[in-house]
Amino acid sequence: MRKHLFLVLSVFLTTAISIGAAADIEKIKNTNFDDVKITDVQHIPAGKEMDRIKAATDMLLVTAQAKPPSKVKIALALPAPDKWNGMFLGNGNGGIGDAVSTPVVINGANSGYATAHCDLGTAEWWKDLDNLDVVLADFGHDAVYMMTSFGKKAAQAFYGRSPKHSYYIGGSTGGQEGLSMAERHPAEYDGIGLLFPVSDRTSLHIRFMFEKALLFPGEHFTNAEIKKITEEIVRQNRNNEGEPKDSTKPYLKYPERAEVDYSKFDFLSNDQTDLLKKIHSPFTDPQTGAFVTFGLPPSCEIADGGKSLKNGFGGFFLARGDFSVTRY
Repeated sequence: MRKHLFLVLSVFLTTAISIGAAADIEKIKNTNFDDVKITDVQHIPAGKEMDRIKAATDMLLVTAQAKPPSKVKIALALPAPDKWNGMFLGNGNGGIGDAVSTPVVINGANSGYATAHCDLGTAEWWKDLDNLDVVLADFGHDAVYMMTSFGKKAAQAFYGRSPKHSYYIGGSTGGQEGLSMAERHPAEYDGIGLLFPVSDRTSLHIRFMFEKALLFPGEHFTNAEIKKITEEIVRQNRNNEGEPKDSTKPYLKYPERAEVDYSKFDFLSNDQTDLLKKIHSPFTDPQTGAFVTFGLPPSCEIADGGKSLKNGFGGFFLARGDFSVTRY
């Protein structure tokens, strides 16, 4: 009798959990969102691995797409109600965006946050240049605002209450997006954390083009040479004021204070050394000599896999479709 009772209870509980998950999914699907439409809602059980990250708790993974003409894609992870900390976390994207990160939202949900991320609406933007004004607006500010509004409304629908606090974090382009949110929609977040935000997009992209032009067509430095360049610069400047004593980090805390003795790069050719000096030097207007933007900070050569000494940073906007550095 006990065995039969246990089996009945097990079936009942399993059914109840399944019905609860289905009801939660329908709750999200049936909510009206002004600017976006739901494309998928799935229940992610604790322990399931997706994109190399494991869910630490049961959660819903919601994906959505902006209504035309915008092409913004959004991912949202909602931890189980008993695991939710009552807060919403918006995440910025880096570079040109271009993709939604499932690991980012699952990681946030693992820590108890209703967590959102978006692709900025920039995926394959060069294939629809007639829609470029919309893409630029999404990239600059609209996409993150859309992600935030959708994420908070979906959380309210799922949990039956609005987030008590909302926070945002982002670096580089994600930092720029945070600055934009603070200026345009200050009431959306209670706190905004910015890491190395882009604050002068025009000057930064001029530097990208400068690097691309100098390095075109690439293959001036090997990975081993790039590593040795950084090691030599760090060695020369390890005792600078403010640098941590006995640090073993492969870069400087204050690269802007570095002074580089290029005569010590005996493992480089003269052409390579001259090129390295140009990459490190500030970019100036070739006609007036006026300062435009900073060069690559010494000891940052290994950043992003040595991109700034291989083919140049910023290929995502200089080498798509008909675009080529030779046109600049």
